[in-house]
Amino acid sequence: MLGAAGDGPGGIMVGRIIRTEADVAEASMHWTFGMLAGAIYGAAVELTPAFREGFGVPFGTAVFGIMHEGILPAAGVEEPHAAKDDAEERNELITHLVYGVATELVRRFVRAQLARRLS
Repeated sequence: MLGAAGDGPGGIMVGRIIRTEADVAEASMHWTFGMLAGAIYGAAVELTPAFREGFGVPFGTAVFGIMHEGILPAAGVEEPHAAKDDAEERNELITHLVYGVATELVRRFVRAQLARRLS
């Protein structure tokens, strides 16, 4: 059930969860960045086939390291590494490894479809 405006201070009711404008903005930026990073990865692999090594795992690791260990804590958007517990760090790393593999799978699928249509 989607609630009406005013269901929470600065937020909307989605089911039983109140999503604030900050939550929506954060999620939007996260997904937009992920799509852009994936597109850049796909283009980079086409230009430098050696980037295929590791089936996307190095890409996912790089995104994790650059964003979650560098840019986001430096910008004050996320806690620094030392402030996070091991389970949280492990989960963030695993999800980024899965992201890297999924990005490579999608890249290979799209590449195969393009090759088939162009031949």
